Amino acid sequence: MYTLDTNAIIYYLDRDPAVVALLDRLFENVDATFFISAVTELELYSYPDLNDEEEAGITRLPPICLWCRWSPVLPATRDIYAVCIG
Repeated sequence: MYTLDTNAIIYYLDRDPAVVALLDRLFENVDATFFISAVTELELYSYPDLNDEEEAGITRLPPICLWCRWSPVLPATRDIYAVCIG
C-alpha cells in the first residue's frame, strides 16, 4: 500500500523521467494499492492555471490508484474513516 503525494503525481504527470520510471515500476506490482488523499485531489484540481489536458491527465491516472475521500462515519469522539473509491 502506498499513498501518493501531490508532488509525486505532478512530477508523474509532467513526465519527469525519474518519477515516471519509479512509479511505473511500482504500478506494475499487482500486489500494490495506491491511495490519493482528498487533500491531494483538492491540490491537483485547484491549480489556478489547470488546463483541459492537465485535468484529463489527472483523471487518467492508473486504475490501481484509489481516490480517498474522508468522511466522518462515527460520532466526533471516534476515528474518521477513509471511504475509498476507484
